[in-house]
Amino acid sequence: MKKTKIILNYSLADISLSRVSIVNDLGVWFDVKLSFNDHLHFIRNKAFAKLGFLKRTCANFRDQFALKTLYQSIVRSHFDYALLIWHPYSKTSIQSLEKVQNNFIRFLCFQCFVFRTPHSDYEVESSIFNIFSLETRFLQIKLKFLYKIINYMIDCPEILQNLNFKINAKNSRKKNLFYIKTVTTSYMSNSPSNILMLAGNFVEHIDFFNTSLTEFSVQILRYIK
Repeated sequence: MKKTKIILNYSLADISLSRVSIVNDLGVWFDVKLSFNDHLHFIRNKAFAKLGFLKRTCANFRDQFALKTLYQSIVRSHFDYALLIWHPYSKTSIQSLEKVQNNFIRFLCFQCFVFRTPHSDYEVESSIFNIFSLETRFLQIKLKFLYKIINYMIDCPEILQNLNFKINAKNSRKKNLFYIKTVTTSYMSNSPSNILMLAGNFVEHIDFFNTSLTEFSVQILRYIK
């Protein structure tokens, strides 16, 4: 049975307060359902606009490293910001953002005289220019944040206390670092603590405790390659 919303009108000093369904807080758009679809559409459109500016400004550039640096700082940075809050968990959402990066890869191929097979999936071109997919990029960000939380490089006890470390049996085949509780809602399954634990379990053979951040980052690169 569908619940009926009870909507009340509020006023302050005899002035009616307007009701909003979306609000911006520190650059992230929150909607009433906490789906973050509005935020995803906003940053996607903004990234496309920035990419258009980059392509117009750098029409005569031929250096792939310069173009990649500009793309990462001007365009991709919009996807990195506050990722743990709004992170896309559906394939459709990720593919929507990947279109921005694929557009840049096409531009990069044209500028650097690299032949691209029409209607290809961009895997070959991405490997040529050493550009990871956004899905892989998001995994890197989550893992580095998790490393910093566990090793007290980020002081956030609210997140740390929600990480459920798993004590594996001696002869267990699975060496997952975290125990993830079963939840019944999409909102809870995609909470920051849950997505961090899922990321940690995904790379179960990487050491979070006895390596420096630099060594840890190298291990991530080796794993995803």
